[in-house]
Amino acid sequence: MAITINDFLFAGLALGLVIMITVLAILGGLRWLRGKNQTRLDALKEHVRGLKTRLGGLQEIYDEYRDQPLQPYRGAAETLHKQLQQARSDLLALNAAMDELERTHAVPDAPVNAAINVLPNSLVAQRMSQDIELAVADLTAQMDEAFLSGQRLQHISDEMRQLEAQTEGYYEEMLKLLNRLKEAGVKGKVIAESEDYLSVLAYDLKRVPEHFKPGSTSEADTRKEQEGAAHVYELLGSEEAELLGRRKALLETDKLYHQMKAAEQHLGRNLNLMKQILEEPIPGLIVNDFVKQVMSVDDKFQAHAEKRAAPDAGDLKPQEGELKRWNRVVQDCEQELSRARQNVDILRQNLKELDAALEETDACLESVEAEQCAEYPVEWDLSRPLLEEIGTARSQLGSLEKARTPEALTEGIQTANDLLAQTKVLLSKARQLLERHNHLLVLLNRPEITGGLEWLRETGELAAYVDRYDEHNWDPRDDVKKFSRQIGALNELQTRLAPEDTQTALKESQLEERIHAMDLLLRRHLDLRPRAARIADRLEGVLETEQQLRETLQQAAAVVGRTSLLLGNNAFLQETAGNQVSTFQSTLQSRLQALEHTKEGTLESKRVAASKDVERVQRSLNDWLARMLGGIDRFRDRLQGRLSRLDQIAILDDPEVNNARQLLRRLSGAPPVTSLLGFSEAATQLKRCSDDWVACETTERALTAKTGPVEESFEQASAALKEARLAFQNAGGLASGRREWSRVTQVSLENDRQSLDTLDRRMSSLRTQHWPSVQLVRELDQIYHELDKLSDRVVQAARQAEQESRETGSVDEAYNSLKRYWEGRAQTEPALAAHIRNMLGRAEARYRSARDGYLRGSLNFEQTRSGVEEAADILEEGFTTYEGQHIKP
Repeated sequence: MAITINDFLFAGLALGLVIMITVLAILGGLRWLRGKNQTRLDALKEHVRGLKTRLGGLQEIYDEYRDQPLQPYRGAAETLHKQLQQARSDLLALNAAMDELERTHAVPDAPVNAAINVLPNSLVAQRMSQDIELAVADLTAQMDEAFLSGQRLQHISDEMRQLEAQTEGYYEEMLKLLNRLKEAGVKGKVIAESEDYLSVLAYDLKRVPEHFKPGSTSEADTRKEQEGAAHVYELLGSEEAELLGRRKALLETDKLYHQMKAAEQHLGRNLNLMKQILEEPIPGLIVNDFVKQVMSVDDKFQAHAEKRAAPDAGDLKPQEGELKRWNRVVQDCEQELSRARQNVDILRQNLKELDAALEETDACLESVEAEQCAEYPVEWDLSRPLLEEIGTARSQLGSLEKARTPEALTEGIQTANDLLAQTKVLLSKARQLLERHNHLLVLLNRPEITGGLEWLRETGELAAYVDRYDEHNWDPRDDVKKFSRQIGALNELQTRLAPEDTQTALKESQLEERIHAMDLLLRRHLDLRPRAARIADRLEGVLETEQQLRETLQQAAAVVGRTSLLLGNNAFLQETAGNQVSTFQSTLQSRLQALEHTKEGTLESKRVAASKDVERVQRSLNDWLARMLGGIDRFRDRLQGRLSRLDQIAILDDPEVNNARQLLRRLSGAPPVTSLLGFSEAATQLKRCSDDWVACETTERALTAKTGPVEESFEQASAALKEARLAFQNAGGLASGRREWSRVTQVSLENDRQSLDTLDRRMSSLRTQHWPSVQLVRELDQIYHELDKLSDRVVQAARQAEQESRETGSVDEAYNSLKRYWEGRAQTEPALAAHIRNMLGRAEARYRSARDGYLRGSLNFEQTRSGVEEAADILEEGFTTYEGQHIKP
């Protein structure tokens, strides 16, 4: 494919457009970046100006206090001076960085340099501004620290007043603590050192100037204020740490004293409570060990009473620990006593439960022993010895009111729990054996067991009757081959396990084996009885099915026999069902003979085969019936259609028509067949349909022969009426004047239209009158001939009008062509316009006279055409001007 110059131009324009868009985007980005750098530079300048202002204010504060020789003014001023020097140094470096940033941010004057350096300069300026922001933040933090130093320098007097007030408060607090501890009798090194320190501190506080003391209202000058602050600093500034330490020591001593007194009071209350508890006797509990422990702690507590009355400050914590240890001993003793009292209640409750369980177990065993149970008593050869052994162990535990030591209580509870658990297990087993014994009694009283011998006798008779039939007539799970043997085995087991003697005792160890045997007997009963019931039900069903099948086959054979009698009177039925009827008769007879041989084959196979044959008979009968009903429906539709068409023509009084109407009424009253009928009902319906088929066939033949000419004549007359209406429709369009030169004479057309309406009414009135078919045929033929003549007349008139229109149209077109020619020439030649208008007026007057006369009917076709030709001749001949010049087209 060749590349043209236009392609190169288009590619160049596209590349230039892309470059231009890229350059504009870069310039926009640079403009945004420079604007951002400019905004950041302005903000930094403003911030630096604020830092310079703050630096000047702090310098003024330093200048005010720089020559002060007193402490702590001198130390605070030196600290502020160091901070200001560092801030001033950082500010100079920051100013240099700001100048460099402003120089880098500036755009070179030369356009080429500006284009080359603007991007790198903007990026460098951005990085520099970020670094300067960090430096400004650091300098701001330094200025904040310097500001705090300046504020302290200005408020040293207030600080010293606060120090004096705080020291005064601590002094009062420590003095109160010291007095309270001395009143309580506490002594020791901490008390003596604190007393000496407070004496020295009281002397220093008295030396504080009056205007620095709390509540002072004196107004001193600045010099006196600074000297007083320096004096307070000298007296109290160095003692603040020692004051706080000694205050903390006193607070700790006071706290330990109170904790020791609280432990002493707690121990005293617990000792008194335990003494009161132990003084009262506790039923069922020996408390000698508890009394020994409590008295030992009480002796120790009383022995140290004098030491606790005047304690040494260094012994407060050890004394508190010792009191807590004694208190724990008392509390442990109290808890053990509480547990022992609970154990007394637990042991009593366990012994009560054990006695109740032993009594209940003994009653449970006695309930089914030989002397208590009326039927099938139990001999407890395992449970009774174990119960006596548990009773002996219970006697060794003693009565409920026996006093015991805590150790004996614990051991007794364990023994009682073990015996109770064994008794509960024994009672549970005894109850289970009672339930099993009751289960045995229930098994022996089951109706299957009590009436088992009578049922076995009846079932034996059933087994003998079942053997008469083929074994495959029953379900394989019933296994009728083994049924007789199983009945005999069950009879032998019944006689052995359900004896008449009910007083022989059953040993506990043999009871379960007897129950299992009875369960086996019951299971066999429950297994054989449903089988026997199914076999009996099946036998009953076999007998019933055999009887029903025999009756069904006999009934079907009778129906087929009756159907064979219809074949001679109905040719359609003979053709449809003749061969099948004879086959059905022989098949049904063979099925009846097979029912008499019960040992040969199953009844179900015989029933299935016979059912298929009966179903074939039923379906064949229904098929024959459906075919005949379909034929009758077609007969009825044809008859109904023919009668409907005749009713649209006229009311016929012929006997054939009346017979057809009666037959249709009778057929419409017959119920429709909507489902598959039984073979008996189908045979009945088939007999009725056979008679209706013959009647329909005969009636249709007679009706067709009688009314066929009537329908043919009516169709001819209807076709003629349709043609006549179409001819009048076409002629009416010509007569309406919608076309100028196509017109039929209105008077003659109106007369013919009246004749058409008369024939139409005459034909329509036929359906309201009674007619014999022969007379109706003559009337329809006459109407047909009159309509045919009328149609020919109207069509001829329309054809003539169309011919005149075509001939007049050609002359009219020639006139209009000449008229357009002269009108155009009148516009192009103004000198001839008057002559042309005069000529066109004469021609138009002649043309309109001919046209209007034709439309009114005063002129015939020849006169009209002659008038239009004359108008065209006027235009064809032309005119003569005033100068004698003859003008033609």
